[in-house]
Amino acid sequence: MNRIVVCKTVFAFIFYLANLYLNSVLIVIFNERLPLQEYPLPDIGFEFLPYRRYAIYLVKFHSLFLGIALMIVFITNQFGWLIARRFCIITGITIFTHAVCLAATQLPVSNNRNYCHERIPTNVTNCQFIWELTKRSWQELFRFFVFYLNDDDQRNFCGSNIDNIRAIHIILAYQFLTTYFKSNRFQIRWIFDKLLLYNCWLSILLIIVSRTNYLVDILFAYYICTRTFNIYHTISKEIINTLWQRHSINLMALIFMATGMLLNSLMLSLTHERVPIQMKPLPDVGFDLLPRIDDLIVFCELYITIQNLSFLIVLFFHLDRERIFRRFTIITGLAYMVRSLFFPSTTLPPSICNSCSPKFSSNITIGEFSMAIIDRMVEFSQTFGFVTQRKISLCGDQIFSGHTIIIIMVHLFIDTYYYPVALNTYYGVKCGYFLMKTIHWLLSTVAITSLIISHQHYTIDIIASVYVCTQIFWTYHSLCMEKEFFQKLKTTTTTRRSHVSRFKNIILDHTFNVDSDVNNDNNNSSKNFIKYFWWWPLFVHFEIENQLPSSLMDDE
Repeated sequence: MNRIVVCKTVFAFIFYLANLYLNSVLIVIFNERLPLQEYPLPDIGFEFLPYRRYAIYLVKFHSLFLGIALMIVFITNQFGWLIARRFCIITGITIFTHAVCLAATQLPVSNNRNYCHERIPTNVTNCQFIWELTKRSWQELFRFFVFYLNDDDQRNFCGSNIDNIRAIHIILAYQFLTTYFKSNRFQIRWIFDKLLLYNCWLSILLIIVSRTNYLVDILFAYYICTRTFNIYHTISKEIINTLWQRHSINLMALIFMATGMLLNSLMLSLTHERVPIQMKPLPDVGFDLLPRIDDLIVFCELYITIQNLSFLIVLFFHLDRERIFRRFTIITGLAYMVRSLFFPSTTLPPSICNSCSPKFSSNITIGEFSMAIIDRMVEFSQTFGFVTQRKISLCGDQIFSGHTIIIIMVHLFIDTYYYPVALNTYYGVKCGYFLMKTIHWLLSTVAITSLIISHQHYTIDIIASVYVCTQIFWTYHSLCMEKEFFQKLKTTTTTRRSHVSRFKNIILDHTFNVDSDVNNDNNNSSKNFIKYFWWWPLFVHFEIENQLPSSLMDDE
């Protein structure tokens, strides 16, 4: 037996148990906030089927029968470990969906004869509440695997409607048994399938007869189970590997941008402690020429919000959205990392007097200082740097404007990727896009200028931000659109593979002979001066080694 197969199955079983325990925790939690009423909601199943208390016991015995049948299939089938792993993964995914539904909306109890478990007293401490919650969660999980056939079985944790955990297992067990049960005789297989089908539908009806769930719970469970089962078995291993390779690179790009933003927040939180608050704002030509209107920052941040929403909405429908998303996250992350190095190096006084939050006391310990910095960083990150949303005012982010970064980046991406779509359309559409492009340029200019008018940034902050952002954007895209250079590096990277680490191999593939004459056109050494950029390995990784398989592979 392959040890890797066994380990994967064990991890799948742990995944199944973790989701089952999460479901139990949510049931216990929502038992505390369930709406109490005397009668259940109107249900068509309750109107046509009579109530029978013993029906739930028949459902439990049928669940036990299906579980034993599944165990026999796992043991007798030569691919039993694979079948067990698939069952645990699919059931775990479905139970997680059930937990999400529980957290979304809580329906009242479906049976007024079925009284709920008593709630936790309100006068207990937090530790006692957590202990009681944990104990009840394990009790609910244990109840799922053990049958209670006495009268206390009616004492349940309520709140498990909008899906049914027992129906989930019955439906999935039926699908796995009919899919993986093998018999050499067609008659035996046909009889087995029919008996199993009728018994499963009978169990579903008995769940409604027992009044443990509404009819909509059963329908929703059937829909989720069948869709999850069919989709999981339809997707091949090659498709999964391809999707994972593509989207894992996109996830890495998103994490890179998030890291740049968090690093930016951390450096700002630290720089705030060394800002010369006692100094007056520096002389600035923008402050001298433009009138001061403090409320104009509201227009700037409102424009940023609308601009970003428009960019994301159009990106969702764009044919080349993955490539745009990857390049946007990488370039924006680069800009924020450069910004995080600017304002800690030389700290300018705030551009508005008496606008900074108090600093920490001088007698604070290192541990308290670290925790306070983390709290400040998290609180600042929650506002995305918007002045109108800040509960605290951090100073020290001068010399490089963060507002300008996002305005310039989104503007350049819209200008580069969205407007050229209209070049091959009708004349009227071209005129409309030209007008929209002009309005977009004017609004971006006004939004950036409003940062100076509201005295949120010096003029040098705007100049530095515009220069750095445009240089990174156009340099990165110049490399992407240089087809001959692009294909040469791609060929070099794919042919010269060795046992050296991948990242080191990227650097070795693109070396430059420093002894050669750069003015001599006859030498055969590489003229890739751009490899000296610190972000050159990132470009090779995201654009050369992990290109998107698309009909739009060649950038025009």
